[in-house]
Amino acid sequence: MKLYYIEDTMFLSNPMQDKVRERFLSLLQKEQTKMIFISSCHKHTEYLQEFIENYYNVLVSPAIFEIDGIRGQLHSTFLSIEGFPSMQPYSGSVVEYDASTKTCRRIYLDMFLNHEIFEDTAFEIEDLKEFLEEEFQKIKKKYKVH
Repeated sequence: MKLYYIEDTMFLSNPMQDKVRERFLSLLQKEQTKMIFISSCHKHTEYLQEFIENYYNVLVSPAIFEIDGIRGQLHSTFLSIEGFPSMQPYSGSVVEYDASTKTCRRIYLDMFLNHEIFEDTAFEIEDLKEFLEEEFQKIKKKYKVH
């Protein structure tokens, strides 16, 4: 049984959060989710309200809960579940609690949003080294560092 913890910024309307939200929804489709906890500091957006209406197992802060023997407190800035470390939400990530293995981990959904594949990585690295060396020489010359 998995529990997920996010913050309400995931439901803001901007291109980055749209991609993060899409990745989160994809994760939910793959996993058997018992509950989704949302720390909310902001006004409920249209996306958040729609999410709450479409998922029956959503709890928005503040709340004290007990779900199948799992007890805790959900605040606007952190989630505390008995037997797990207290966690804070970070924009672009989700905390996954696995009740069966008693583990939790943070999943970063905002990494590599724009994939670029370099065919010749060695060439790119050499260009970067050359550029940095030139910049270093300029700084040395400007400040007369020896």
